[in-house]
Amino acid sequence: MRWGSPDLLWLVVIPVLVLALYAYGHLVRRSLLAKLGEHRLVESLISTFSVQKRLMKQLVVFLAVVLLCVASIRPQYGRRAETLKYTGIDIAIVFDISRSMLVEDIAPNRLEASRQLVQTLLGRLQGHRVGLVPFAGVSYVQSPLTVDQGAIRMYLDQLDPLELSRRGAGGTNLAMAIKQGTRVLTGERDKGEDDNRSRVLLLITDGHDIPCEKGKAAREAAEAARAQGIQIMAVGVGTLSGHFVPQVDENGNVTTLSSVESTLNLDVLEELTNPDSQCGTVDTDAENRRVFEYDGSEQTTQVLVNAFDTLQQSAIADKTRHRYNEKFQYLVLPAIILLLGDLVLSERRRRREDDL
Repeated sequence: MRWGSPDLLWLVVIPVLVLALYAYGHLVRRSLLAKLGEHRLVESLISTFSVQKRLMKQLVVFLAVVLLCVASIRPQYGRRAETLKYTGIDIAIVFDISRSMLVEDIAPNRLEASRQLVQTLLGRLQGHRVGLVPFAGVSYVQSPLTVDQGAIRMYLDQLDPLELSRRGAGGTNLAMAIKQGTRVLTGERDKGEDDNRSRVLLLITDGHDIPCEKGKAAREAAEAARAQGIQIMAVGVGTLSGHFVPQVDENGNVTTLSSVESTLNLDVLEELTNPDSQCGTVDTDAENRRVFEYDGSEQTTQVLVNAFDTLQQSAIADKTRHRYNEKFQYLVLPAIILLLGDLVLSERRRRREDDL
């Protein structure tokens, strides 16, 4: 025997309060009758009243309250095993939190728009495992692969570009981020039961400060990831017209705009995601597309979901849990019968003909 809602154990106080109210009511009635005295009218009114029947009605209601309170705490007895199977793919979200993501060419800025994109995306990735790797000048694993979307959402809300800046980690080290994301997707504890399921490394970045001629390390990291069966996709955040990178104080407030202008760099993202592309060209074929431009439109989310749905999904984990058998219904039915009985019972006794 166990309780399904132990947080409601305080409900056991209610029957005690009911008894206290009954006792108080008896005392009040006795006091009022004593004040009225032995008037003939009073005696006539209470001549058909039955103390026993009133006590019976109160007992019926009291028992119904007890049964309902116990039922609310959900008594459970016995259990059965259930096997839960999650199917889907593994996705490592490599999230750019460098200062250029504070540019306001999309509202309210690239970082917040990207955060909202991932939040919406998580709501549509049921059954998939997701990991989170933030990066700027350095990268780190914020969350390993998990089906717990609540944890990813919490970590996502905590991402702060200023934190890495305080550590002296300015710039954008995309090569390091790709390597971290690859480790998340290929770690021994993350392989699960099927090594053949699809694994995706999703880059969310504006590509700032990574010109094609200087992206050799990032390209090598991407090639190493593909060699391990990882597909690389990218969401390019921002606009081609761009805007100046803001300067912010220690509290995160924008103080002024710097002289550095940041524009969306789709070329380097295309080169990282498609090994056959040449720097300066973007693949517009919908079937082969791996780079998605994001300017705040919700359409990008659906396009990503559709792309994930085309990938091979397989069992991520089998999890056995025990479901306990609920027994509250065996208490609710008698309680309802008792309450209906209370409606039928009367506090009056039948008057005999010789009393008339």
